[in-house]
Amino acid sequence: MGEAKEALGREPPDYIVASVHLRDGIKALRKIGDTQEQVETLHLRLLEYEERSMGDMSHFEFELPDLTSEADDARQQVAGQSLPEALTRSAHQERSSA
Repeated sequence: MGEAKEALGREPPDYIVASVHLRDGIKALRKIGDTQEQVETLHLRLLEYEERSMGDMSHFEFELPDLTSEADDARQQVAGQSLPEALTRSAHQERSSA
């Protein structure tokens, strides 16, 4: 759990990393047994860190490419075939174009 404290000592504090280390510490304590009080205390702290970590995350957007022609080509490749034949053909087609 020293790693969690270290992550919080950074500027700015890294609550995501601290959460991961705290979660690992909680797992270890549960394996030891007879540590329920410590586990509960650390779990509350983990919830706080996870809440604060939301501020560490950034928002990003991206545009997906238009795959309409690829989808149309795939449909044409398997048109009129049974499902097993279509799956086999699709699998072989994907492998050959990779």
